Amino acid sequence: MRRLRELTFVLFILLVLAVVLPERPSGVKVLVIDPISEDPELVPSIVKALNNPGYSVTHVVGSDVTVDRMKKLEGVDVLIMRVHSSVNDDAVWVFTGERYDNNRYLVEQMTDEVHRARTSPEGEYLYAVGSSFFERHLSGIDGVQVLVMGCDAAQSRELADVFLGKGASIYVSWDGPVSLEYTDLVFTRILSHFTDGKTMEEAVEMVSHELGADPHFKSVLRCFKQ
Repeated sequence: MRRLRELTFVLFILLVLAVVLPERPSGVKVLVIDPISEDPELVPSIVKALNNPGYSVTHVVGSDVTVDRMKKLEGVDVLIMRVHSSVNDDAVWVFTGERYDNNRYLVEQMTDEVHRARTSPEGEYLYAVGSSFFERHLSGIDGVQVLVMGCDAAQSRELADVFLGKGASIYVSWDGPVSLEYTDLVFTRILSHFTDGKTMEEAVEMVSHELGADPHFKSVLRCFKQ
């Protein structure tokens, strides 16, 4: 009888812990596309925020973020793009880390899937990929949560609708320009809440209230869902 009471007590404690403790995702696969970083040894804060049990993170940096690599975003639960991006006539363009070469990706250039672009008038030209590129090449992203940290990537629904139409469950980005320091701060906080058991939508809402708009550009986060 005493043994039965002890077993019953242990089961009761386990049940209470299951109810009280936040549910943590297990086996979460995260892909971080990061052409902004050039040294894989210098880990940005967003990747450090994912340093939790149950999370498997692939961090692709610098020139390894090629046009071909951007065709292969499948097989993950969370996709994070720590990228430069811009908008032109409501079309969002995401920068890679690959130097522009007029003789490469000829089909993609002819079909307006890739353009040359640069982050400043003095900067070197890189390839940038647009919504038609993702429309043709994106697959295997059912249920994926997409975070785009660059400027203007949620100024319109144009790119968000491509990802959502391909099966992504949520798309989060900025409605205007944003500094690298602020987007790192905001998305690091979002991922910290997420790894603590909040849903991505809850984490975005919490951080939007905690930190607000970019203090210089006044841009805010937008969250689109299926």
